Amino acid sequence: MKSISLVIFIVIVFTFSFALAEDRYEVGYYTTQATLADLNNDGYIDLIQGHADEDFISVLLNKGDGTFAPQVTYQSDPATNRVTVADVDNDNYIDLIISHNESLMLSVFINKDNGTFKDKVQYDFINTIVSMKAADLNNDGWVDLV
Repeated sequence: MKSISLVIFIVIVFTFSFALAEDRYEVGYYTTQATLADLNNDGYIDLIQGHADEDFISVLLNKGDGTFAPQVTYQSDPATNRVTVADVDNDNYIDLIISHNESLMLSVFINKDNGTFKDKVQYDFINTIVSMKAADLNNDGWVDLV
């Protein structure tokens, strides 16, 4: 007599439900262009946020754990139009270049080598800056703005 083996597979399905933690960061109202860059050379991407109707820009440094530190604000002119980043003083730290619609000014914030910035230096413009890029166009080792 042959014996028959019966193997029964029991499949148990586990359902896991989880929710990702939601972090919110206050940066003001009517934000304009956001730009990402490693401002303090720690290997993590930080956030720079302009504002359409406020006279400051917001910087949020990445804490390296998937969250950002609370915003640090820097006094600027109202109506930030464009936010560009570049190392304008060749110190290997990213600086901020901000254009403004209302005042027709260009503000440059020099990095203090730690992700914080000196007071703005401003330059007058005749027209509104619609687009702005930074690159060394003439190969002299210094960043140019276009």
